[in-house]
Amino acid sequence: MKLSTSLLPLATLLAACEGASPTATAHAAQAARDLAQATAAAPSSTEPAATAPMTPTAPTPPPAAPYTVRGILDPGMQNIVAFALKIPRGWHLQQAFTRKWNGATPITQVSLRLLAPDGQQQIDFLPERPYYYQDGPTARSLRQQAASMGLATPRHDEYELPPMAPLAYIRQVLLPNLAQQGFRLQPTGQHEQPAGGSSATGYVDGRLPNGRRARVECVVNTHATNMSGEVYYQWAALPSITQTSGELAPTFAYTQAARKSFSINPAWQRLNQQLTQRGQHSNQEATQRDAEAYRAYQQHQLALQQQTTADRQRLQDQIAQARGDLLSGKTRYDNPATGDRYRVDDRYNHVYQDRNGALHGSNVPLDAGALDWQELQQVELKNY
Repeated sequence: MKLSTSLLPLATLLAACEGASPTATAHAAQAARDLAQATAAAPSSTEPAATAPMTPTAPTPPPAAPYTVRGILDPGMQNIVAFALKIPRGWHLQQAFTRKWNGATPITQVSLRLLAPDGQQQIDFLPERPYYYQDGPTARSLRQQAASMGLATPRHDEYELPPMAPLAYIRQVLLPNLAQQGFRLQPTGQHEQPAGGSSATGYVDGRLPNGRRARVECVVNTHATNMSGEVYYQWAALPSITQTSGELAPTFAYTQAARKSFSINPAWQRLNQQLTQRGQHSNQEATQRDAEAYRAYQQHQLALQQQTTADRQRLQDQIAQARGDLLSGKTRYDNPATGDRYRVDDRYNHVYQDRNGALHGSNVPLDAGALDWQELQQVELKNY
């Protein structure tokens, strides 16, 4: 027979009474009866306990993404989205989209400003600055020739500049330009990452007059083409400024995230490439016209130089001839009828030529018509 689990203590107690003294047995029997009564009065543990109805729990929403994607519109192309990037959620984005023109070629100029809701953090992406430069034996020779003549090598335009490392560009070009616009940074440190392929990055940290910390960063992308020993550089600087009233590292992390997320709309890229190609074609035609005009100018200058040289040589010859005539007591006369020139003794005031070509000198004028002679004209120095 199986015992109920509620009766197990009672059975154990009765078993313990076997072999005990009569007094102990009596006490144990009474305890067993009390336990049996208490057990009978208690509900059975085998009955299932009543459970309260369960209230359904609403699912926990996922945390909001820390960034949101924003588009940059091109007002010159009917506000098509040109670029997209991620900015911190809740921040404000301000944009300025313009174009500069190198002749007929457009240079996209995009300025972005990211502002934190509390106004204590600010990120500025400044317009890309493209440059070009030529280096090699020919280019260096031309620069050395100009230097030997005491001439400064002129820049063709604002976009001609030798490639520079990020820190050098920040200190020599970017910060001076920003200072002209009222941005004055007191540097406190700097860092430059090793160049990775054609790209290099560096930044300068400092304090602004308002007490904020600032980091002026620049990414430099460089492309070089070697043609017959001459190296043609196409490179660009992409600067940014990070400002904060707190620590720079957290805010600069937003700067890096936004820069890495930067992407171009392929449709806009095609339209912009078409615009650029048309501009380049127009620039090439203008360059060809300028080259032809310059060649004509050079030819004209060369002709003038040759004429000047010839005139100078002729004058020197005339002076030499006049000096020789003076030393030898001779002078020169022209026959106005024939254009012939004669060198005769310089002791007559008048010289005539008869029909036979003989020359006759006289200190007094003669009636050349009556004699059927031709009076000769003394040659001036300028006509020698």
